[in-house]
Amino acid sequence: VEPQPDPWPLLCELAKRVIGSEVLPAALSGQIGEVSFVLGESNSGIRSSVASDTTLSVPCTTLAKVLSERPQFSPNLLKLDLQGHELKALIGADKWLNQFELIVCEMSVIPIGGVPAFAEMNRFFEGQGYRFMMCCLNMIGRLMVPFGRLMLFMFVAGRP
Repeated sequence: VEPQPDPWPLLCELAKRVIGSEVLPAALSGQIGEVSFVLGESNSGIRSSVASDTTLSVPCTTLAKVLSERPQFSPNLLKLDLQGHELKALIGADKWLNQFELIVCEMSVIPIGGVPAFAEMNRFFEGQGYRFMMCCLNMIGRLMVPFGRLMLFMFVAGRP
């Protein structure tokens, strides 16, 4: 699932090499419809802000819709990097979430602009029967935050 048009040709070419692979030109979140998607070098994503020169209207789908339309596909690993829409996408997975043994999500240690941080994501995962297993830290250049640096990490949740 990829909403940005620039990588589509390469992704489609790569998908041809793996039987059963396909590229879905859409954003992934908690609802089906159209969303405003801002293109950026390192921070593209769904935004509710006013349109700009780098904003596209793109189709948006849910994990439940993607998986229900592909009954032959039974993945056990889910990796999400949705620039703050991970929790919405996970909620949009509905009953299909249970088929994943491991879920990997990028998230922040501290809340930023309404994006769910570790505590909220961990509560969600625990409520779904997952537990925190490990994280891989990433440091982003100096930003004006109380801790001097903003820390993002890959959160790995798994079934016990």
